[in-house]
Amino acid sequence: MAEIDIFVGIPSYNNEKTIGFVVEQVDKGLNEYFPGMKALIVDSDGGSSDGTKQAFEAVETEAEKQFVLYKNPIPGKGSAFKEIWEMGLLKGAKYFVVVDSDLRSIRPEWIKKMVSPLEKGTDYCTPYYSRHKYDGTITNQICFPSTYGLFCQNIRQPIGGDFSFSARLADFWLKKGDWASNVAKFGIDIFMTSNAVLNGFEIKQVFLGSKVHDAKDPAGNLKPMFEQVVGTLFGIVTSEREKWTGLNEVKEIEVLGKNGFVEPQDLSVSADKMLENFRKGKEEQAGNWKDVLSEKVFAEVSSADKETIESDLWSKIVFDCVSSFKGNEDKVIDALIPLWLGRNYSFVQETIDLGNEEAEKKIIEQGKLFFKNRNYLVEKIK
Repeated sequence: MAEIDIFVGIPSYNNEKTIGFVVEQVDKGLNEYFPGMKALIVDSDGGSSDGTKQAFEAVETEAEKQFVLYKNPIPGKGSAFKEIWEMGLLKGAKYFVVVDSDLRSIRPEWIKKMVSPLEKGTDYCTPYYSRHKYDGTITNQICFPSTYGLFCQNIRQPIGGDFSFSARLADFWLKKGDWASNVAKFGIDIFMTSNAVLNGFEIKQVFLGSKVHDAKDPAGNLKPMFEQVVGTLFGIVTSEREKWTGLNEVKEIEVLGKNGFVEPQDLSVSADKMLENFRKGKEEQAGNWKDVLSEKVFAEVSSADKETIESDLWSKIVFDCVSSFKGNEDKVIDALIPLWLGRNYSFVQETIDLGNEEAEKKIIEQGKLFFKNRNYLVEKIK
């Protein structure tokens, strides 16, 4: 079998309404920008009960395409990626691209932007989007500031979902991953970025404009995703502490193709519901907060009149949770969720009158604050 030059993987689960458009745009990008390369588009599916398979197969493409049910028994996005890596490596793929199956903003040029840096030796491209100030709350409040402040790399969307990478990095992840853990679920994105950062792979960010997708309100039931993403991140911070604790300068990661601010999709969130869940957490999680947080931080967040969580306090809450994580995983996650909702509520109050571009500056400032306060955590986990 001839080697594949570009392997495009699309993880899916009940994405009948959107996957056809994604495949069309991917195929156009491959044909327009890489006409001389052999490409394969694969839908790695988790057993969809709707018409995802039929919608995928109905699209007429120039590139070869294939629908597969992933084999890893743990259901989740990471299992879909594992299948993509295994298939691609088996077929000798040089370059990999993975894109979300619910995208409404993907365009053919995304493929050019994501593959071209790989041809020049980059191992990993993460997406750089214009996003609504309240979209990506796990990213904005935990994953980005932790990547910036602890791993010391300014990667704005470490769990953005749309990535490209070299075959050698795919092989590294495949061997490194614990495929019976949350890495097989939504923990996969932060697993990929953290391990690329901590193991010296060359990384670029690629500007992809506005991300339009099925955005999620943090006041809804995000507990499973939160547990999988944050649990994976905290596990890596704990287990790989020797690789990051000695860092003392943030590395700026180049953003390719950025040309100004693009207005993102509109999004509304339930700030009142966030506050309600934070208040409820004071009652239901008081014992866990006392066990997980330092005495000073616990006293502040459990105060009867405390309704907001400012950035400085938030960084210490996250760092307390990291230092308490090993051996107390479920307790830490349960304790952190209402605090995270409290931080999201506070961020809404801080930015209610700001545009998306101005609010973005606040998110970057919080990353810098995590870096400034990083010794608080380093001292706790020595």
